[in-house]
Amino acid sequence: MTDYKEIDIFDPKYLYPSEVREEKPQTKSELRQQYQKAAKERSDKRKVNHIRATDTYVQSIENELVNARVYLSVKNLKEDFNEFTNKYKVNKNGKEDDKEKK
Repeated sequence: MTDYKEIDIFDPKYLYPSEVREEKPQTKSELRQQYQKAAKERSDKRKVNHIRATDTYVQSIENELVNARVYLSVKNLKEDFNEFTNKYKVNKNGKEDDKEKK
């Protein structure tokens, strides 16, 4: 746990946090690993966004979700929907609820 008495509140990094930068890697290999990690993350994001944007099944599910949300908000059924989901939800341990069996 941090001992707050030891923190210098007049330290410039606390007074001007926008000027504080992350520590830069010391060696070339650390810098190279950081660049490779960032490039891998960008590549993964591009692939996921491309699949999401071009997959017709994903687009249809997104449209269905938007339409359902709009319908619930227009008809003021939010409370009824929440009661329904709470009544028939699956428990975290994977067992069926007793209400579903009746």
